[in-house]
Amino acid sequence: MAGQADYLPVVHHQAMSDADESGSVVGGPSGEARAAPMAVLLPLVDRVLEGVRIGLSSNDSQLLWRPSTYGRIFSLAALSHQCLYIEQVKNGLVADVPSCVLALMVRHHLETWFTGMYLLLGGDRALQAFLGNTQKASDKQRQHVERLREKGRLHDFEFHELDKDFDWEPSDFNYFEVARNLDDIGLSDGLLGGVEETYALAYRSLSGQLGGHPTHYMLDKYIDTAAGLFVRVDERPKDQPFRRAALQWCVVLTTAHAERAFSERGIDSSWLVPVRQTLSDHWPTAGGGGLALA
Repeated sequence: MAGQADYLPVVHHQAMSDADESGSVVGGPSGEARAAPMAVLLPLVDRVLEGVRIGLSSNDSQLLWRPSTYGRIFSLAALSHQCLYIEQVKNGLVADVPSCVLALMVRHHLETWFTGMYLLLGGDRALQAFLGNTQKASDKQRQHVERLREKGRLHDFEFHELDKDFDWEPSDFNYFEVARNLDDIGLSDGLLGGVEETYALAYRSLSGQLGGHPTHYMLDKYIDTAAGLFVRVDERPKDQPFRRAALQWCVVLTTAHAERAFSERGIDSSWLVPVRQTLSDHWPTAGGGGLALA
């Protein structure tokens, strides 16, 4: 990455929402209109998945399980998990899965990217937050189980304590705070920036308008009030023009994670050069906000 500045955009709020019936965004091209065509995007996805998985299976990615490597190991696991979601988003795109379902997968991909990049760059602070959040969730579940047992409403459920190699304190793993911390890290090493904008624009839009949660935006897509007071519920929601752009955006983020993770371990990532060039020719955005990596 060093020595080559690139701009990895997030999907602008307007590009995902203000579409007319033709799928074009009022006032300019949508992120979908600027994304790579399927004939370019699908082979590119396959190349990225192959390259990342080869890198993950190399000897240099096989780290000994010890406290000093926990963060790196979990980060590489997150990179592998991103590949799973990219593959499923690609399959959903080919199968014409509704965009709201794709949005759920893209949102989870983004959460995994936040997690993996923070574990890669954030050191012990990131690892403590990541593992502490698991401890906090486990403690909460134990409390719920005990309360239900006291009420006589739970009999055959067996609660399993965390199996862990060392102790950690309960804590929060908040994606907004993770994004801000990644920006702070980027300011110090000059390699990362704009992550908070990625959270504010893309993550919140995926959660709200695009179907990550059953919000008003999502449920309103099923309702047609054009005929006066008559309300008709459709069999599937009206799609947003955010499909190829969603897949391409996942690829952009995962290649950035792979390049940073592989470069520090001396793993060959020369295959990323043509990938980055293709991505640079087809940005899935209408502008505004972005993730900057150098």
